[in-house]
Amino acid sequence: MGKVIFHKYPTSQVEYKFTCRSKGVDLLPYMDDIKQEILSLGSLELSPDEHTYLKEIRFLDPAFVDFLNQLHLCPSEQVQIFNDGNNLGITIKGSYLQVIWYETMILSIVNEIFFRDKMKKPDAIKAAKDKLAPKILLLEQNPGVKLSEFGTRRRHSYEVQDMVVAALRHLPNLNGTSNVHLAMKYGIKPMGSQAHEYFQHAQTIYRVQDSQKMALKIWAEEFDGDLGIALTDTLNMDSFLRDFSKFYAKLFDGCRHDSGDPIVWGNKLIKHYESLGIDPKTKAAIFSDGLTIERAIEIYEYFKGRINVSFGIGTSLTCDIPGLNPLSIVIKMSSANGQSCAKISDSPSKCICDNPTYVSYLKQAFGI
Repeated sequence: MGKVIFHKYPTSQVEYKFTCRSKGVDLLPYMDDIKQEILSLGSLELSPDEHTYLKEIRFLDPAFVDFLNQLHLCPSEQVQIFNDGNNLGITIKGSYLQVIWYETMILSIVNEIFFRDKMKKPDAIKAAKDKLAPKILLLEQNPGVKLSEFGTRRRHSYEVQDMVVAALRHLPNLNGTSNVHLAMKYGIKPMGSQAHEYFQHAQTIYRVQDSQKMALKIWAEEFDGDLGIALTDTLNMDSFLRDFSKFYAKLFDGCRHDSGDPIVWGNKLIKHYESLGIDPKTKAAIFSDGLTIERAIEIYEYFKGRINVSFGIGTSLTCDIPGLNPLSIVIKMSSANGQSCAKISDSPSKCICDNPTYVSYLKQAFGI
């Protein structure tokens, strides 16, 4: 997404907001420590080895990688941490190109600070490793179940995620990881697709009824055949499929599920491909909504032979520790270019927007 912004939307201004969905969790006692860690992000920079590694990734052009090498975050100006009515409040404001990088890092910081008082890291690593062992056995017994590790935002800690990726890296099931640092460290593939914010931002750039199609068009032009997975649920699956014409359905390699019933979603996707005269077995369905290994196996068995299935699995790998409940925390775009934008989703609880009038307009525009 950063590469698309670098080339297409370098002047966009955006705002993000943090939300904790976990009931009964009070993050305010951790606010000072969280703030200190966020401020320390201003000292981050690429190492020479990291710069070289990024230059070797085919779809990241030299100009963009050089921009990353010169990028210095300014959290004291771009991030606000405050008491939001007895809840932890975090907002991020600034140039899209400058502030898109905060989400994953801040969510990781909040998780690690929250969990470090609950269990010491050596104990957490051992407990997570014990829980991982039967999952590895299940994967070995089901070699057709392919997955990418997506746990950075929801991990207990860096050390636990590092242990998980190290343990999974030799399995033929593992396609890669969304953590580029760990991909570099262990010589595996960095994996990912768009996030909802990419489509939300498009709502403020283009005529809203054209926003999904334009987002897909710009993405395809930018990556010229690479990174060909489309996220379907920024609004909902039905409205996405209406925009996912034969042109885009043939152009993209497949689609990613992130809300709603995965079986219903997969059947809709297969039916859509068939209605366009496209063989679903030539396309991919990526499932990434709160999955466990057991659930991934169930979904794989259901769709096996009908469409190519793989999975993005995060929390149940990097924060599955007895006695600790994973935090449900998100950072989502709330506005862009001075306008409201929204994620509606196929799961009502995941709706993100502070402007109900805009949500009503968006639903009317897309027939939701």
